[in-house]
Amino acid sequence: MLLERMDAHQNLLKSLRDSAKTDTKSTAGDKHETFKAQMHLEQEKLEHQGSEMLKQLSVVQQINCIINQKITQGSVIFTNQGNFFIGLPLGAITIGAQTFFSLSAKAPIITHFIKNFSETIEFNGKNYEIASHF
Repeated sequence: MLLERMDAHQNLLKSLRDSAKTDTKSTAGDKHETFKAQMHLEQEKLEHQGSEMLKQLSVVQQINCIINQKITQGSVIFTNQGNFFIGLPLGAITIGAQTFFSLSAKAPIITHFIKNFSETIEFNGKNYEIASHF
């Protein structure tokens, strides 16, 4: 999923760069310069996002999915309120018939799970019954 996002991002960045190269100065003058400045800012924003995706890819590559007694990076938690994967904040991911909420280990609910780990955990007024985790 992350690699697909990175590919789409790279295509968008390439398109923006190509557009900037083929842009010719119009008679509008100031409007042209404003447009070029906006394109440059968009390019910088996309380059920053690309850098963040590379960091996320590095995190994914370091995740060691092994059966463990504690909740840590790479853990999967099955609860009555939903299933969680601890790795990157990618949102909902569906695998087969199962949906997992992919969250960072720094997400408030995950840090609460780690600090208060037991069979039932209360968070924001909801009771989470842990069916299993690995």
